[in-house]
Amino acid sequence: MTADELRVAFAALPPLAAVTTWDQHRLALREHVKTSDAEDFLNWSTVSATMFVGEAPYIKKEWQSLSSRADFWENALQEPGIGNPPRLSYAPHTSGNLVHQAYHLQQWLDWSERDIRDIDSIYEVGAGYGTMALILHRLGFDGDYAVHDFVEVNLLRQWYLSQVDIESKKQTMEKPDLLIAACSLSEMHPSSRRLSPVETATSYLIVFQPRWNKVNNHSYFDELMDRRSDLFWAKYYSESYPNHWYLVGI
Repeated sequence: MTADELRVAFAALPPLAAVTTWDQHRLALREHVKTSDAEDFLNWSTVSATMFVGEAPYIKKEWQSLSSRADFWENALQEPGIGNPPRLSYAPHTSGNLVHQAYHLQQWLDWSERDIRDIDSIYEVGAGYGTMALILHRLGFDGDYAVHDFVEVNLLRQWYLSQVDIESKKQTMEKPDLLIAACSLSEMHPSSRRLSPVETATSYLIVFQPRWNKVNNHSYFDELMDRRSDLFWAKYYSESYPNHWYLVGI
């Protein structure tokens, strides 16, 4: 997909009313695509606010953790430079977003002790512009990959991944080997969380905040664990990411 094709696809989207905060971000993203250079999209205000982690204090701790396994993560953390991402001052070959997503994935790898190359299918809720998909691809994942996200974000991700020669192989999925939801399920209205893969996945990697818009996320995810008592679950406070928890099911 070219930048011109991205603009055409956005121009064809139906009108959208700004009802929620995320609707406002979606409208802002439409305006950016229309008026700004896609080659600089990681510096767009709405992308910085919702999808890109810069040099936040917790990123250095995550970087240090990943650096202890430098041979494993070296290739996956190389920033391709698409979208003109700000680099880390202490690791200019990468960016905060790549480090942050890789650190999330490391939690699942540690608990499951599985090789990502052996996974047949992944369903990602709130996949953003494609950082996790890029990391998975670089680690050797070659299975089906499907996502649940806003149409605007899906188009942006499709463009980004096309720049690094990655294409989604599937859009729907009933029972993924791995469900990934990093600060996505926990930011959705409970009624919007009723996605089939959320109930049927073989394993889970979830990052969540304790509360979101008066929703008690601990209660919600405790209920998920009860429903999927066939799995082993680990729920723990993040050592690096303030006010966030990990939930890994295997």
